[in-house]
Amino acid sequence: MMSVEDLQYAINTTASTHAKAHKDTIVLPLLSAIGHVLAQDITASFDIPRQNLSAMDGFALGAGSDLASGSSFVVIGESCAGKPYQGVVGVGQAVRIFTGAVVPDGCDNVVMQENTDWDDIKNSIDKSTTYTITLAKDSYTGLSPIRVNTATCNNLTFNLLSKRGGWFTLEVFY
Repeated sequence: MMSVEDLQYAINTTASTHAKAHKDTIVLPLLSAIGHVLAQDITASFDIPRQNLSAMDGFALGAGSDLASGSSFVVIGESCAGKPYQGVVGVGQAVRIFTGAVVPDGCDNVVMQENTDWDDIKNSIDKSTTYTITLAKDSYTGLSPIRVNTATCNNLTFNLLSKRGGWFTLEVFY
């Protein structure tokens, strides 16, 4: 069994070798920062995502549309990631939509393509199905922490920051 003094010594020795104990920081390119402990919080400078996004491939349905089984919709356009549909979608209308695409104005539901009759999306609406839209500001709001300074920069942090843009370097402990 280890004595209290030996345990305290072991804890202090281990803690003193930790990067944050040194308080020395360096600014590294984003990719080089992987594996280092962040020296400061990383905050979102804008709301993420900025728009409502579809969480699946399917059809964005006009708000107020009849969602009963047997309902049909007129497909009036397409919304792809990077090329959103520009019009407003009305009652009884739908827009073909893909994962990550901006949900068009006037839509309040997205039905998965697997739950549709592809030809005219008749007899396709299942009220028990969850219709998923990732709402703007759902993930991070402006100035909210994305990663806090106790975190180690890892592949997840790298992917998040590189996709969101604006981060080319990070201050880390060394």
